Amino acid sequence: MVGTSLGTGALQEPKMDEPTLIECIRAGDTSLFLDLIRPYERSIYLIAYSVLKNEADAEDTAQETVLKAFQHLDQLRSNTSFKSWLLHIAMNEARMRRRKGRAHLYESLDEGIQQSEEGEIMPRQLADWREIPSEALERKELRQQLSAALYSLPENYREIFLLRDEQHLSEKEAAEVLGISVSAAKIRLHRARLQLREKLTPIFKKRWRDRLPFLKGEKPW
Repeated sequence: MVGTSLGTGALQEPKMDEPTLIECIRAGDTSLFLDLIRPYERSIYLIAYSVLKNEADAEDTAQETVLKAFQHLDQLRSNTSFKSWLLHIAMNEARMRRRKGRAHLYESLDEGIQQSEEGEIMPRQLADWREIPSEALERKELRQQLSAALYSLPENYREIFLLRDEQHLSEKEAAEVLGISVSAAKIRLHRARLQLREKLTPIFKKRWRDRLPFLKGEKPW
């Protein structure tokens, strides 16, 4: 009777929330660090890759980030989210790796930027992303085109886009990760979205034309 009344689920301990995990790790239960870091492994890699654009270096940087986070967890302030603190470490590690005698392998921070932070960018073409068919977004080819467009952006625009629109950090958190003001983060994000839309508009226009038979010489009736 006892064996049947206790299922496997009853033996599982409830998962700790993040603040509790951090508190336990600081108290000496370091085995819990893997549970703390696991949800952010891909985020760390993406941030490192956005700076380095090199898989091997991004992986090494991700490992260094995890190690430093473990070593300096006691420095995390109570008013700072663990995720933003962690990604700030990843960003710094990636930038330091790039500066260590390998700067010629990576694009300049200012490459392709002709205006000041306060200047304006006027894209030539815009597409309303709300009109993109949801099924098209699942196609591997389109995901590759989206990724290529993102990584063709200048670094400072790519970074803020990843932090805000991919990692869903707040404006304040993203600014802290990048070491810039909130107003500068807003301007960069606005420009990143405009430039990305301009790069993607020809792709989506072509896809819409391909979906309409009469534009290819076929009668739909």
